[in-house]
Amino acid sequence: VANSLNNLALLRDRMGDIDEATQLHTESLEIRERLGTKTGIFASLSNLAMLAYRREDYSGAKKLHMRCGPIVRELNNKRLLALHLSNLAMVEGELGETDEAQAHLRESFEIRHEIGDKKGMAIALNNMGLVAEKLNNYEIAERMLRESLRIREEIVDRWGLAFCHPQLGRVLAQRGDGAAAEGEYGRAFCEFSSMALHADALKSLAEIAQLRIEQPDAGDSVALVHYIAAHPNCPNELRERLESQLASLNLNHSENAQFNSSATASEICARFGISVE
Repeated sequence: VANSLNNLALLRDRMGDIDEATQLHTESLEIRERLGTKTGIFASLSNLAMLAYRREDYSGAKKLHMRCGPIVRELNNKRLLALHLSNLAMVEGELGETDEAQAHLRESFEIRHEIGDKKGMAIALNNMGLVAEKLNNYEIAERMLRESLRIREEIVDRWGLAFCHPQLGRVLAQRGDGAAAEGEYGRAFCEFSSMALHADALKSLAEIAQLRIEQPDAGDSVALVHYIAAHPNCPNELRERLESQLASLNLNHSENAQFNSSATASEICARFGISVE
């Protein structure tokens, strides 16, 4: 029963019903605690912590992760321990507890290196980069994210590549390198498009448009914004933000609004002059 509730909770989570998923995970946890199944208790607590994190209840997420700590160390499972430390660190980063976050990320990376978990190493490096970014240590953040990308390319982790490229793009933009930032967002657009994750792909294009609006000589930003907003897969929130931005800048240009939304990622990049080399 506990496993069925857990699986149903994961399904509800994928459907976007966080409240229902939380309730189901809570019910699963109660059963697992009565049975005393340590692995199951750890899984339920971790799932609840991640849901709390996504609701931006960082204090609640940390309390749940702290309950996980003694259990996972008792299980003596290094892979689970590394995952736990990484998740805990991301919550600590949001709470401004950067020293603790960095320490836990280093420990997570060392464990993953010890057991040869390259994907886990890439995740730890990625998270270290995000913590460094929060501290405005953009040089360190760039170095961590580039190493994460290198490992992801080596192991062909396309999902990880898709999400890491825009993170690096954001850091490069903070460092004032708009051209390099645009390249990273362009690569993210291509990766997301190849996996049919159209909303995420369009969000990456929107970041390029934002860079170009801030630097008008970098390309036809208005045409790109109109293309994104007119795309059938553009999330409503993104469309409203883009249209509001155009209105606030008193910009009006619709020449490319109907550009073929079924065009390939390469065709779109070529049309709008986005270099992904």
